[in-house]
Amino acid sequence: MYHKKSLHIPTLPSEGCPSRSAVKSPRGRTDRRMLVAWLPCFRLERCGWRADEPVVLVAEEKSALRIQAMTPVAQAFGLRRGMTVSEARAIEPTLKVEHLQDPVEEGFDLDALSLLFEKLSPRIRPLPPSAIAVEIRGDEHDAIRRCVALLEDLGHVSRVVVADETHG
Repeated sequence: MYHKKSLHIPTLPSEGCPSRSAVKSPRGRTDRRMLVAWLPCFRLERCGWRADEPVVLVAEEKSALRIQAMTPVAQAFGLRRGMTVSEARAIEPTLKVEHLQDPVEEGFDLDALSLLFEKLSPRIRPLPPSAIAVEIRGDEHDAIRRCVALLEDLGHVSRVVVADETHG
């Protein structure tokens, strides 16, 4: 189960910071800059596993226990989503297996993690099963640095990208 730590995240300065959070495009649309943090191991990290351990998350699918998610180490063995546990263990006998208990609880954990980003921006959206979108307020590089630091402090591996969100 996911347990959040108590962290102090300083607020972004409101003055003197370049902002691209609401830019008018040539066609009159409002473009916002969004930071998206993908947590490739979230589904296993929330269960207490680390990204450097050979672990898969499995659930009953098509009358067999099949891989739903895996750590990068497990993926390096050649395992893939949808593979049965038997197939995976034939490739890597030391593989550890975590059973998906409650997908709803997994969603609650992503929502709880998303709330920790409120100090970065009031506009946050969990993207199940393992990503979070945050509207950037202020300097993009600072937002990326703070997002990665927050996730690292909580023990999460992440990949972060910034993109425009366009509304017509």
